[in-house]
Amino acid sequence: MRQLKDQPVNVLAGAIVLLGAVLRVFHLGHHDLWLDEALSYHFVTSRTLPELLFSVPLVDPHPPLYYAILDIWTGIAGTSEIALRFPSAVFGTAAVGAFYILVKGVFNKTVGSIAALLMAVSPFYIRYSQEARNYALGVLLVILSTLFLHRAIKHKTRQDYSGYVITAVLLGYTHVWGLFVLAAHAIYVFSALAFFHPKRRTVSWRPWLVEYVAIGLLLSPWVSVLIWRTLFSVSDTALGSIAPPSVAMLLLMPAEWMTGDKFHHALGLLVPAAIIAGGAWFGHAAVRLYGDHVEYWLGNVLPLRERSEDTFDSSGLLFAALLIVPIAIGITISYLVRPIYYTRSTIFAAVGFYAFLAKGTNMARELRGGQVVAIVLVLGLVLPLPGYYNEDSVEPWGEVTDPIQQRSDGDDLILITDQYMQVPFEYYAADSEATIRTVAENPNRNIGIRPLYPSTIPTEIREMAATYDTVWLVLSHTTKRHNNRIIKQVNATHQVVKTNEVPGVRILKFSG
Repeated sequence: MRQLKDQPVNVLAGAIVLLGAVLRVFHLGHHDLWLDEALSYHFVTSRTLPELLFSVPLVDPHPPLYYAILDIWTGIAGTSEIALRFPSAVFGTAAVGAFYILVKGVFNKTVGSIAALLMAVSPFYIRYSQEARNYALGVLLVILSTLFLHRAIKHKTRQDYSGYVITAVLLGYTHVWGLFVLAAHAIYVFSALAFFHPKRRTVSWRPWLVEYVAIGLLLSPWVSVLIWRTLFSVSDTALGSIAPPSVAMLLLMPAEWMTGDKFHHALGLLVPAAIIAGGAWFGHAAVRLYGDHVEYWLGNVLPLRERSEDTFDSSGLLFAALLIVPIAIGITISYLVRPIYYTRSTIFAAVGFYAFLAKGTNMARELRGGQVVAIVLVLGLVLPLPGYYNEDSVEPWGEVTDPIQQRSDGDDLILITDQYMQVPFEYYAADSEATIRTVAENPNRNIGIRPLYPSTIPTEIREMAATYDTVWLVLSHTTKRHNNRIIKQVNATHQVVKTNEVPGVRILKFSG
């Protein structure tokens, strides 16, 4: 009977996962690879598997697990845009299903279904499930490790303890911010056991001490490399190369979690719905707070502790730690050590945000017209999707290289103004017959990639350009000062005859 009763819920969950899969494979190869994706391609095509595991971590800010998986996959499927991105689509789809299981176990099936649906149609999560980067894998492992953590605390089985160690270690080897998630887990475990467990005076800490010692030992090779590179600045890419987050960036963060990077026009629907969902959550809390004492509120609303002395749950604290701790660590490091805060890195903390949003949406059903909240939230997430699928690529390198390849020949010179940009350029212009050079802004910089083209410096450009009738200048990811130095050198012997500008890239054509 129970299986028959659960069947409609399971069918609904399966339909949500299928929807997530369709949205993640749709237009998978539509956008050109941008720089970071091209770097993934570069590493797996220019390094052996042992080099990806042991050498690349010394020069790249990301741990090696994703590169190793992508290397094995591309050996089978090739290196087209679709092939490179397909593992992320699979990981992103699996994350939707795992999120349903996690939230269902923490709250209930209805909240689990809402959470999975919100993640399935989220432009933010779809975007990073369609990138040849490590974010979708990281999200899946955040959810799985949190699931095993929750089960281990509740059921204390060897399988759950082992599952947590395995998924936590894999998460640590997927992304730097995965370490921050593990810190959130640890804070949750020890604070929950110390303050909220009904048998906290007699609860055994040994299993969790063993867990975290094992995780620490297994992650120590990567952590030691990370610390060494950070302290001694082995390269500019040790952790990141951006400014610390501004207040405006932090305030916009929830908006980007819901709509993606460029689609804030949907906030007219999302903000009211999110406020109502959050208000329902805290409204329930307030009613129960005034109807009883604080402990009852903590135990039944968040809930931090169930009333039964034989069971223990701390769902509110779990998702609060997952939401707050990684972001707090990222901000702290960005200001005290070096900037590492990208909005896309907060995708792991956003898992907690989506869990709370689903719980609040479910609570809003008790309000008059509360069902509308869920509908409006889903609509607000879905509306930006046509714009996302049809927008220009972040960096349309295919569009950049096509006219150059069509109109250049062996007598042309192509200058790329940043050493990193040779990677996406080469992906789309591997057959170019022109002479190609990169112009190093800082020749002594360790960029962590193997050169694809010879490098030169701005002072050598005038003499080099004088021997070519046509010079193409590809400007991207470099300072205005560096670009002007190069343009000045080429202008000494040539004149600009054509300018083309696309998102993230500017192309100048000079004729002698």
